[in-house]
Parts: sequence; structure tokens; C-alpha cells
Amino acid sequence: MKAEKLKAEIEQEILEMEQDQNLLLFYQLMDFRHKVMLEYFEPAKKASNDEEIKKLLETIEHSQTKLTDMLEYYVHFFTGMFEFEQRNYLSAIAYYRSAEKKLNLISDDIERAEFYFKLAEIYYHMKQTHFSMHYALQALDTYSAYRTYTLRIIHCEFVIGANYDDLKCYEHALPYFKNALKRARSIGNPRVIGSALFNLGNCYYQMNDLATASRYLKDSLEVFEKENLTHLNRSLDPLFMLTQILFKQKQIEESLTLYQQGIMKACELEDEIYICKFQFLKALYVDAEIKIIDDTLDLLEDKRLYPDIEELALDAAHYYNELGLFEVSTRYYERKIQAISKIQNGGHLYENEFDSSFIGSNCRVIGHESAAIGREPYGAGGQTPYNSGDYRIS
Repeated sequence: MKAEKLKAEIEQEILEMEQDQNLLLFYQLMDFRHKVMLEYFEPAKKASNDEEIKKLLETIEHSQTKLTDMLEYYVHFFTGMFEFEQRNYLSAIAYYRSAEKKLNLISDDIERAEFYFKLAEIYYHMKQTHFSMHYALQALDTYSAYRTYTLRIIHCEFVIGANYDDLKCYEHALPYFKNALKRARSIGNPRVIGSALFNLGNCYYQMNDLATASRYLKDSLEVFEKENLTHLNRSLDPLFMLTQILFKQKQIEESLTLYQQGIMKACELEDEIYICKFQFLKALYVDAEIKIIDDTLDLLEDKRLYPDIEELALDAAHYYNELGLFEVSTRYYERKIQAISKIQNGGHLYENEFDSSFIGSNCRVIGHESAAIGREPYGAGGQTPYNSGDYRIS
């Protein structure tokens, strides 16, 4: 990899240069960024890299070196990136906000776009839709001017499409997801192709078009399996949703087969959230184990995964309503409403920092802000894990 070769050359020069603390710190920060990039391509290295990054951040924190303003920007920005990867969203936001105060020192368009994308990414996961949309559109406008940034354009389209979906503006979300799939295929990136197919399946699932959703989800799962990417936790996304659809369609035998595959894979990947979510499906549709259902929702509550609670509680409410168990059904409807309230209340943390009123609350206004719909594709804190039912945005 070219980046690895350049890194080795720089390390050799570092050994030969005088002890300029600011320059050494800048190199360490770039090395940190390099490690984060490698984790995307080689997730197996994440655990060892995390330990190195923790040590680096501790060294910087206890350093007596006075940081230049630009170094201060990178320290806050990269620390925010690390906190995001650790799922410490509120802490990450705090670091990003500190970095934003120094953003005027960054003249490079791509560097600024990267910062905007990272804010769009974290605000999406925290379900702060208008914040996320605002920053994603800024990032997309910049990346779209450079033909070599197709992957980041795809990521921006994922975020924008996912935000439209959260607003239930599916007719605006689909063009972004379809463009993203076309671009992903043009660069031949199987990981992103699998995510793009899942995002389309997820969107059709939200539209209650289960037949179309199943087709895209099966294609997504096939890509992850064919390309030997099942070591990625995201390979569980299409598997879970397919299982969920089959249970809803009362195809019990086939759904139990997928359930067994899913629970085994989730255990293999040590994914606590998906283990519980698969158990939830069996408890709801097969075993009638209300305790397991409640335990799952309680775990998601502890993890602050309110969108997942909203979705699963609604599934339980619908199911018990069909059985005529209206008291039980009402209890789960109430659990869903509580989750929605907690998602909405999250916005109070930021309402004084950014005026999103110019975006508006309807699809038409937001859609008008973006020139990306219909654009031809280019050629080339509290600890909170990812909401496992979210769209994939990277």
C-alpha cells in the first residue's frame, strides 16, 4: 500500500531530524489518522491500534509542550474521531466542537470536507437529522468537485439518504442510495457495495415493501459472504433484517434457519446487541417469552439505543395486537413512544449551537438545498454503540 511506503519514509526522516516537539506531535497525529484509516480496511487490527492510540492521547494530554492553534485543531479533531470509534458520542461531539473553533485555520478544502463529514456522521447516529443533513451537504459539495473522492461521495450519499429516511421522505432517500450503489460498483469496492445494497433493502423495508427489501438484503448478504467479509459485524445487518421479515411473514421454518445462522455469527463476533436482538425475534414470534422481550428492550435502554427500542417495541405492539392481547400491545406502544421522546430530547443538547431552521422540517425544502438528486455519478459522554438497525454510512 502506497500509504504504508510513505509512512516508512517519513519515520526514517523523523529519526534523523532534531527534536522539534510540535513537528513530532504533528507526525504522531498523522500516524494516528493513518491507523484509523487502516482499521477501515483491516478491522482485525482495531484492538491493538486502539491501545496505541490511547497511549498517544495520554501522552499529548500530559505533554508540557504548548500547542500551536493548528495542532490544537488536529488534537481535538482526532480525539473526537477516536471517541466516536469508541461509541462515546457525547464526548466526541465536545471534541469536534472544540476543533470547529479552529477550523478557520484549515485552508485545504478536503480537510474541511472531512471535518464536515465527521460531524454529519455522528449527528446521524444521534438522530439529530437537521444537523447531520447540514454538514453532509457541505461535505458532499466539496467532494463532488474532486473526481478522486468517489468513496467519500458515496459515504455522504449514505448519510443524506439515511437522514431523508428518518424524515420518512423515501422518494428523496432512494435516489441517493441508488446513486451510491452505482458508484460503489464503478469502483469495485465489495464492502461498500454490500452496505449500499443493505441501505436500499432497509429503505424498502421502512416503506413496507418487504418483497423488494428481501431481494436487496439477500444480495447484500451474498456480497459479504462471497467476498469473505463475514468477519465484519455489518454482515449481520442484512441477516437480521431478513430474519425479521420472514418472522413477520410467518415463514417460521425458514426464519428459524436464518435465526440459527444469525445467533451463531453474532456469538462468533461477540456482538452483544445482535445476540439480544436475534433472541428477541425468537422470544416474540416463537417462544412467547415476554421476559426476554423486556430484557432486550432494557439492554437497549442501557445502551441508549432508542431507535432500536422504537423499532422492536413497535414490532411487539403490532404482534400482540394481532393476537388480541391489547393490554400487552398497549404497553409496547407506550415503550415506543418513550423511545421517540428520548430521541427528540437529545436535540436539546445542541439547539443553542446551530440554527437548523433554514433547512426546514419537510422533504421539499431539504431536497431543494441539494443538487445531488439526479446528479450523474462520477466515474471513479455516555457510551452509545452504533444503532444496529441504522443505515451503514461507511
